[in-house]
Amino acid sequence: MNFDELKKQIANLTEELKSRCSPETSVLVESLSFMLNMMLKMQQASLSEQLENLTKQLEAQIKLNERLVATIEDLQLTIKDLKRQLGQNSKNSSKPPSKDDFNKPSRKKALEKKKP
Repeated sequence: MNFDELKKQIANLTEELKSRCSPETSVLVESLSFMLNMMLKMQQASLSEQLENLTKQLEAQIKLNERLVATIEDLQLTIKDLKRQLGQNSKNSSKPPSKDDFNKPSRKKALEKKKP
C-alpha cells in the first residue's frame, strides 16, 4: 500500500467518524486525522531521504567499480607484458646470449638431444 492510498483511507475514515459523532468529538477526529497525515508526510520524507542516500551510495559504488575494472585491465596488460619479457632470450629477441637466464639446458643435455 502506498502513501496516497493511506491518505485516502485516512480522509475516508475521518469523514465517516465525523458524521457519526458530536461536533465536540469531530474536532478531536479532525485533530487525529491531521496528526496521522503529518506522520505519513514525515515517514514519506524519511523514506525519500533514505532512498536519496542509497542512490548516492550506489552511484559512488558504480564509479569505484568502474575504476577497479580499469585497474584490473591495466594490471592484466602489465602481467601479459611481463610474461612476454620473461620469455625472451637470445633466440627469440635481440638479447645477447650472455643475458640469458641460467635456466638454459645444460651442454650435456643439448649434446644428447643431437645424437640420433
